[in-house]
Amino acid sequence: MSQLDPLKSFAELTTGKRVDRDAGAMTISGVATPLFTIAGGRVIVKQIIGQITVAASGATNLSLQSNPTTGTTAAMCTVLAIGALEAQTLVSITGAVGDAMYGVSAALTQAMTRDMVLPIGAIEALNSAAETVTVKWSVIYVPLDDGAYIEAI
Repeated sequence: MSQLDPLKSFAELTTGKRVDRDAGAMTISGVATPLFTIAGGRVIVKQIIGQITVAASGATNLSLQSNPTTGTTAAMCTVLAIGALEAQTLVSITGAVGDAMYGVSAALTQAMTRDMVLPIGAIEALNSAAETVTVKWSVIYVPLDDGAYIEAI
C-alpha cells in the first residue's frame, strides 16, 4: 500500500519534479538526439544538467533545443565546445537563450538562473561533429498545465 509523502509533494510543487535519462551516446553530426518528451501541456523547466560520462575524442560542440510538436525548433542555449572536456564533466544552461551551455570540469556546474517555459514536444541535444559523446541528463520541471509532464526517451 502506498502512502502520500507530504514533504515530497511539497518539494515537487516548490522545486519541481526530477526526471533522469540514462547516459546515451550521441554520434551523428548535426542530427538532434531526443532526450525528453514533453506531453500533456506546457512545463516550466527549472534545471537541466548533463554529466559527460564518455568524453569526445575530437572537436565537437554540444547544445540543447526545444522541438515543439507544432511550431519551429528553437535553441535553448548556444554551443559549448566539449572536445577537450574530461569525462564526468557537468554541463548545464543558464536559461537565457543567447547564453552558451556551461561546462568546465567534473567539479561543478552552474544552476539555471532563469526558468524556461516549453510546449508539448521534445528536448533534444545537438552534437555538431561526427564524434561520440555520452551524456547522462537530468531535468527538473514544474507542470504549467494540468496533466503536463516530462518523461525520458
